[in-house]
Amino acid sequence: MELLPLHLFMRLTCIHAAHSLAPARCCSSKSSATSKKQNNQMDKLRAEFECLEADLQSQLDREQLSDEEWDIHCAHAEAIKKRQFTYDDPVTLNRVMTRLCHFLRGKCCGNACRHCVYNHENVAESVRRHRKFNSSFWVDGETEAAQAYRTTVCSWTALSVLHASCDVHDDLLFKH
Repeated sequence: MELLPLHLFMRLTCIHAAHSLAPARCCSSKSSATSKKQNNQMDKLRAEFECLEADLQSQLDREQLSDEEWDIHCAHAEAIKKRQFTYDDPVTLNRVMTRLCHFLRGKCCGNACRHCVYNHENVAESVRRHRKFNSSFWVDGETEAAQAYRTTVCSWTALSVLHASCDVHDDLLFKH
C-alpha cells in the first residue's frame, strides 16, 4: 500500500475531521490565527467540491447507465454523502476512490481513474481515447445502455431498409 505524503495526509485528515461533529483536533496545536486560516481553506475546499458535485449530479442521465453502472453510481453517491474517500465497488468488490479523494489530490494522477474530476488531463492519449464519461463516471468504451440503444436503433433502421427494398407487398408482413 502506497503511503500519502505527510502534507496531503494532514490535509485529508483535517478536512475529514471538519465534517464530523467533534472539532478537528489535528490542527489544535497551532495558533488560533493559523487554525482560522486552515478552517477557511477547508471551508473553501468543501464549498468548491460541493459545487462540483452538484454540477455533476445535475448532468446525470439515468438512461445512459446500465443496471450495474447505476449500482456503482449509488454506492459512490452514498460514500460522497458520508464524505468518504473510498467505497467498495458493488460489481467487482474492489475498493475505489471517490471524487472527493480525487478532488483533494489536486490534479489528475494519470491512471484513468473512474471518478477523476480532472477530465483525465494527465492520462496517455492512447488510453484516454478509449475512456467515455457515462454521465456519472468514466468507463471503458461504450456503456452497455448506449450499446443497447445503438443496437435497437440499428435494428429498426435495418428493418425499415428491408421493408423498403422488399418486393413482397404484404403490409402485415412488416407490421410492428
